[in-house]
Amino acid sequence: MEPTIKAGCFAIANMEATGIIERDLYVLKVEDKYCVRWVEPTIDGDYKIESDQNDPFFMPNCTVTPMELTQIEIIGRVELIISSRD
Repeated sequence: MEPTIKAGCFAIANMEATGIIERDLYVLKVEDKYCVRWVEPTIDGDYKIESDQNDPFFMPNCTVTPMELTQIEIIGRVELIISSRD
């Protein structure tokens, strides 16, 4: 998720914040793999799921319907990103 979350950083998610109201960072679980993605509701009721850098091998940028979104576990909204000083 660079440049938003750089290698070696930690992301802390609020596991109670799973409702998607506006574009924000979420931890998602897909097929037993976890990822951090931008999720944004669209005007027609679908959801855009995007990474800072498109990952065509694991969950590429896409738009999903509300029904398709139920197949993705929303772990929580990223509340804090911690990085170390180099």
